[in-house]
Amino acid sequence: MKQLVIVQPYVPTYRVPFFEGLVNKLGEIGIECRVLAGQPTGTQRHRNDAAAADWIVEIPYREISLWGRSLKFGGAGRHVHGADAVIVGHIGTSWDTNKAVLNGAMGGTPVGLWGHIKSYVSHANPLGATVERWQLSNEPDVVHLHNLHGYYLNMPLLFSALQLSGARVIWTLHDCWAFTGHCTHFAFAGCDKWRTHCGNYPQKCAYPASYGLDSSKRNYDDKHRLTASMTNLTLVTPSEWLAELVGQSFLKEHPVEIIKNGIDQTAFQPTATDFKATHGIEDKFVVLGVASRWTERKGALDFIKLSRRLGPDYVIVLVGVDPALARRPPSTFITFARTESQVELVSIYSVADVFFNPTYEDNYPTTNLEAICCGTPVVTYETGGSPESVTGDRGAVVPQGDLDRAAMVIAEFCGQRHRTPSSQPEFDNRLMCDRYLALYDRAES
Repeated sequence: MKQLVIVQPYVPTYRVPFFEGLVNKLGEIGIECRVLAGQPTGTQRHRNDAAAADWIVEIPYREISLWGRSLKFGGAGRHVHGADAVIVGHIGTSWDTNKAVLNGAMGGTPVGLWGHIKSYVSHANPLGATVERWQLSNEPDVVHLHNLHGYYLNMPLLFSALQLSGARVIWTLHDCWAFTGHCTHFAFAGCDKWRTHCGNYPQKCAYPASYGLDSSKRNYDDKHRLTASMTNLTLVTPSEWLAELVGQSFLKEHPVEIIKNGIDQTAFQPTATDFKATHGIEDKFVVLGVASRWTERKGALDFIKLSRRLGPDYVIVLVGVDPALARRPPSTFITFARTESQVELVSIYSVADVFFNPTYEDNYPTTNLEAICCGTPVVTYETGGSPESVTGDRGAVVPQGDLDRAAMVIAEFCGQRHRTPSSQPEFDNRLMCDRYLALYDRAES
């Protein structure tokens, strides 16, 4: 019997049906499949969703930090030895992945990648074709797509299978990737090539990174061709801003629905907290910023500049900073690499006097919704769809990069002790789900 080894950082419970189906399907054709997986690290630890199964071989992972980046070392090597083929994730920060790819290139165990490093729309490999056709073999009525640019899907194969399936296809766009040659966002780079034709793009190292290769011209052409062939495609955007861009792109021939993101308002609501007492800032105003990872395009540098304008009565609290910075924050900052739980995050939202979102690229950020539902007014830049949630008494929108205006508005909110109404029916995730269910019903009919 042939042996296939799949290396994963860890297997969450929601992926168990997929892997079990794949293991059984491969077993029917004489291929033994084992999944090598570690335990979740970083923010994934708090999900508490690591699966266990007889086809999972647990391997230990060690993680070290170099220049602000994490590198994982695992024990996959001895399990891969003797296998007929190995599948690993995209090339990145896992030593197991990079070692397997190098070994395969030198004539060792053949290696396959979930996704593509040269082009997100490259031709299918036989194993990938088998897996993706199997996933659609139960003839669904509706297929709902989300992000397709995480190095794990083959676009030509997927769209071909979707056409053959006859299913109605709904594709929710969370950024601009669907109609560009590479970029998820282009405003920060000042690039408008997507309006005519992409090529020689300026953000090769930005997510989704292409490792110095430029396939943007071909990707743009292929995406245009693949989406034009889909007569059963409905697009969904979470913001009016993105819907307007779609209408200016090669996707404009497809119907577009706007269904805004929602959040769990039973979790995000004003909560009593001793945060200020714990940190000795009872007499300070708290200006909060939250991101999964603070970068220049998220406005990280603007918080430094803002602190100089606000003065000694203010403390800036940032969640999502680089761990190295979190250990040595500026004197007027309190920083966290991440929160330990949603409860802790809610308590920080609740204690803040103002939530500042100085983003330079965004679609419809849910951090705005979370802050507002915790009673905290939002000040945000006039960027993308960010202003769409900050209406009425929910906060204020200022011109992008205008820190003098932002500081003035923040001071006004703090001086007035302004709080937002915590009940925001428009932000309820149940409303979002109802709108999607109604869209599914219309698609089926």
